[in-house]
Amino acid sequence: MYTLIIFGPIFIFFLSILFGRLMGGFYTSVAVSISTLFSIFFSFDAIVFIISSNFKLVYYFDIATLINVNFLEINWHSYFDYLTLTMFVLICSISFFIQIFSIGYIGEDASFVRFISYLCFFIIAMLLLVGSANFLQIFFGWELVGLASFLLINFWFSRPDANISAYKAVAVNRVGDCFILLGIFIF
Repeated sequence: MYTLIIFGPIFIFFLSILFGRLMGGFYTSVAVSISTLFSIFFSFDAIVFIISSNFKLVYYFDIATLINVNFLEINWHSYFDYLTLTMFVLICSISFFIQIFSIGYIGEDASFVRFISYLCFFIIAMLLLVGSANFLQIFFGWELVGLASFLLINFWFSRPDANISAYKAVAVNRVGDCFILLGIFIF
């Protein structure tokens, strides 16, 4: 059930990318909002379960093996403790309210399905970043957050100000990349 916190929005993201135009902007935004609400609900459920165990439970899911060489094994893990789940609730709650606001703000835009898909991608990137269990995942999550930020800032790509701002965000993310890589190599 706890992997649905992350994999639910991933499924809805691919659904909105593949079938968003057929579903229409309203139904795509409803699907993304419902998946975000489910992530909030499952995060709250996990928090209550952890609190009832006096904060002693930590969920650590092994999802896949990324690299498996004789001397090196890097796995893809999901890590759920009280702080991580609290951040999941915070991220999903704020994202849910942004989604509701977006329906009224740009719901009539011709590219609304693309915007709501980008917003779902941003939620996924943030959840992957916060739920990281090793440095490689933190770096991957950081890169996905940077990509999602670029896509959201550059949503109206025909505006020169949006292009300039998006490239400024990429430049700032490259500075963050340097420091994250420095931290990875130090540890």
